[in-house]
Amino acid sequence: MLRRAVHRIRFGHDHGWVPAHASDYLDGDLGPREIVRVQRHVAECAECRELVRGLQTLLYGLGTLRGEPSERVAGTVLASVRSRLRGLPPTER
Repeated sequence: MLRRAVHRIRFGHDHGWVPAHASDYLDGDLGPREIVRVQRHVAECAECRELVRGLQTLLYGLGTLRGEPSERVAGTVLASVRSRLRGLPPTER
C-alpha cells in the first residue's frame, strides 16, 4: 500500500516535470538522473510518451527543411514550443 502511494506521488511529480523538460531531454541537455526520470515516466505514461514522440517528429521535420535555417528562426520555434508546453494545465502536458 505504501509502495503504491509513493509511486502515485512520484508519478504525479514526474507528470508535471517531464513536459517542461522534454525538449531538453531530446536535445541531450539533461544529466543522467534526469534522463532516467524522463525515460521511466515515459515508459508508463502514454500522454507524456506521445508528447515526446510529437516533439521528436517536429524536430525531425524541422531537420528536413531545405536551406540554411537562421538562428533567429530556430530560436523562435523552440521558444514557442517551450512556451506552449509551460502554458498547458498539468493534466494536458
